Amino acid sequence: MLLLKAVNVYRRDGFWGRKKRIISDAHFVLPAGRACAIIGKNGTGKTTLLRAMAGIVEPEGVVRRARVSYVPERPLFYRHQKVMDALKYVWDLAGRPQVSLDEVMHRFDLERYAGSYVRTLSKGWQQRVSLAQAFMSGGSLLILDEPMSGLDALTRVQVSLMIRAACQAGMSAVIATHVFGEVAWVDQVAFLDQGRLSLSVDSGSLRVGYRALFMDDLEGFESIRAAVGMYLAPSQAIVEQLLEKARQQSIGLIEVTRYGDIL
Repeated sequence: MLLLKAVNVYRRDGFWGRKKRIISDAHFVLPAGRACAIIGKNGTGKTTLLRAMAGIVEPEGVVRRARVSYVPERPLFYRHQKVMDALKYVWDLAGRPQVSLDEVMHRFDLERYAGSYVRTLSKGWQQRVSLAQAFMSGGSLLILDEPMSGLDALTRVQVSLMIRAACQAGMSAVIATHVFGEVAWVDQVAFLDQGRLSLSVDSGSLRVGYRALFMDDLEGFESIRAAVGMYLAPSQAIVEQLLEKARQQSIGLIEVTRYGDIL
């Protein structure tokens, strides 16, 4: 489980090291066996919040957490380590848990790279090694910063299934992302905007809204646009309806450009 109450996180910036608040008055509860997605744009403080949850930075306020397994967005490894060495290192630190190294290697499809240096692997395979370390470290709270980054579509599905299986076994998971579609299966969603957890909802209502975007349902789209409009790609039909609505309201339009998932 994880509990945050009136949590503020600061850092020192600039030549004079002035104190700057990154996370403001965060309140958050995650029971055991549930997964939560923290969604926000780049630079809103997702990584800082996760580091505070994991105990890497010391926040002000109340933080109660179970034993943590933390996966950063950019995994770090010793340059001389091979894949098997990196896993065995964490396995030893975790007190040699019941899960075997061979089982973890098989689960993450790492057998072929057991003797390879981690630094020579692609970003996606390094991410697999980092996730494997987290799953075998014995924590009951998984904190994952952009865990799908660098993974192909099939591996994203596999990783999602592994996280869901871990939660069904009693673990909790916090996943930072800026794309709701990657984690639409989670139990709850919290939105981080300019350092504030501005919204925390059950993910079921968002899944309904997410489907509405691809069913050309303008009303469903507008109901969630304020919360997740930057993270969900509207269909072309919805774009046309929005433009028509703007014209009816005499709103001047210069240009509308769709780039990836952003309108």
